[in-house]
Amino acid sequence: MNDDVFVVVKYDYNAQEEGELTIKKNERLKLIDDSKNWWKVVNEEGAIGFVPSNYVRKESFVEKAKGTIKGFGKTKSKSKTTDFNQASSSELIISRPALAAVSGNGSFENGFSRSVKVGGVMSQAVAKYSYEPQREDELRLCKGDVVTVLEKSSDGWWKGKCREQMGWFPSNYIDESPSNTFSTPKANIEIGNSLNKPQNGLIMLPLQRVLEVVVALYSFEAQNGEELSFYKGERLEIIDHPAHDPEWWKARNEKGCTGLVPTNYIEVVDSNPDPNVDHFVSSVSERRLKASSSNNGITSAIRNGSNSRLTGPYANQPWYYGRLSRDETDALLNARGVDGDYLVRDSESNPGDYSISLKATGRNKHFWVQVDITNKSFKIGTRTFVTMDDLLKHYMASPIYTNDKTNERLFLIKPLPR
Repeated sequence: MNDDVFVVVKYDYNAQEEGELTIKKNERLKLIDDSKNWWKVVNEEGAIGFVPSNYVRKESFVEKAKGTIKGFGKTKSKSKTTDFNQASSSELIISRPALAAVSGNGSFENGFSRSVKVGGVMSQAVAKYSYEPQREDELRLCKGDVVTVLEKSSDGWWKGKCREQMGWFPSNYIDESPSNTFSTPKANIEIGNSLNKPQNGLIMLPLQRVLEVVVALYSFEAQNGEELSFYKGERLEIIDHPAHDPEWWKARNEKGCTGLVPTNYIEVVDSNPDPNVDHFVSSVSERRLKASSSNNGITSAIRNGSNSRLTGPYANQPWYYGRLSRDETDALLNARGVDGDYLVRDSESNPGDYSISLKATGRNKHFWVQVDITNKSFKIGTRTFVTMDDLLKHYMASPIYTNDKTNERLFLIKPLPR
């Protein structure tokens, strides 16, 4: 970097492992490396370490010019106490934060489980990416949604309300408006100038006319925030034909998420759709199939994780299950595993990486393993290992998850039996 870049701490964080740095709210840090989910920084005392990126924000140009954030040669701030409803540090349960590593399509893998709650702050925000809930208490987001933030957890997960639904979501999936004011997001303006404003103050999108109903000929994975992922056979509503890009249409899926889809991946099945008909279900038999599909997760997981279907360097390893979704993995662990059973699967949101899924009491834990092809190494959190075997053996002897407040220590015990 030609000029020094500084970050400002948004939440307190106590270092959990060697190499991490303890930070305090409003502290000013010099940024050394922001290429990963954990940023390398140096504090005013010269201590260097890694901090979770969603605990800090880059200092704005105005703040830098005015010197409103103290530190590095300037007078230190008189108070470093947490001002979330005057909560004291003893009231905060600090554990490893759950970073949401956002990919091009807004999907993510949890690094660690959330457990910290800091309540009281109310604001409104706009969803930058779509997010599909992974747990019952999580909130579905579609890009452009207006979210009322009800509670902020210092692990990076916030509680909010959207479309009369309430739940938790990763905070780096939204763009929080300054103070408590809210302006209409660009995504809403592009759809039309006629916006309805209900009594609760949230800006709602007008209902858009469906131009066509299409079915996907192939599966498609979004490459950026403007595109919409879909699977082969999925039905979509087409709501716009952008004049500037005729090869892409704007579509809406059954969950209400919208985005651009390539026209050569879809086929029109209804060019004059009835607005009073459910376009996502074509027949009674499809409704029945859809209703029963949730019961097939275990069967699907067993099929996908079968040794005969596996490829790659770990195909013969008892712990490797290949390409499984998170839901399939949880279904498999809950049906056949005991606490401590684990499996390794391909990462859903980061191709080439892996996820370790561990059976645990209450909720299973999922950990992201980054693969560094250049250095031929495997990274989990701030720790790096030469081989996957080394990584797994380490966490059979040392806890892969700790919670100092509850004294919880979780180890990898044995591969989930097939």
